[in-house]
Amino acid sequence: MALKKYTQAEFADLPTNEYGGKILPTGDYTEIRYFPAFTTLGNRCTLGYDCYLGNGCYLGNRCTLGNYCTLGHDCYLGNYCTLGNRCTLGYGCTLGNYCTLGKNISFESGRVKNGVYLTCGNIGSANRTAYFYADETGKLFVRAGCWFSDMDAFITRVKSVHGGTVYETQYLAACEYAKAALPAMLEKERAR
Repeated sequence: MALKKYTQAEFADLPTNEYGGKILPTGDYTEIRYFPAFTTLGNRCTLGYDCYLGNGCYLGNRCTLGNYCTLGHDCYLGNYCTLGNRCTLGYGCTLGNYCTLGKNISFESGRVKNGVYLTCGNIGSANRTAYFYADETGKLFVRAGCWFSDMDAFITRVKSVHGGTVYETQYLAACEYAKAALPAMLEKERAR
């Protein structure tokens, strides 16, 4: 079944939430380039080339974004979403399970360029999900809650804050896993 294709005029008439973001039903939004902050998209939405989503947006499951899209800070993508090539994800974005990323994706608002990532969940004192990245040069980075840094600075911080605890063990084990897995993932991405 084909998705309803929304025009700019129809998009303007859709309801907004209490934060001013649009509430969008499942549909084809490929003609829309800008989505305000705190917009909520239904499942299986399709967004076009070079679109921009503001901060705090929520995309349902199985959404598809075109090439060169930009997501603001703290956006959430549901499970099985697909991002096109050369997209940029803002700080603190969360990706659901089984998402597919195009080539040359940048994370953390471009601080991790053309990279790959992996996650490790339910670790640390806050049972958080930590995000581990490798950029195009192979440099490693970590996002854990509000903390973002390169891998070495993160390890120093973990030892300082959680030294001698189970949380230090968890974070350092996740770092070792990321150090082992991300270089191979980056090579595989380069070969695509």
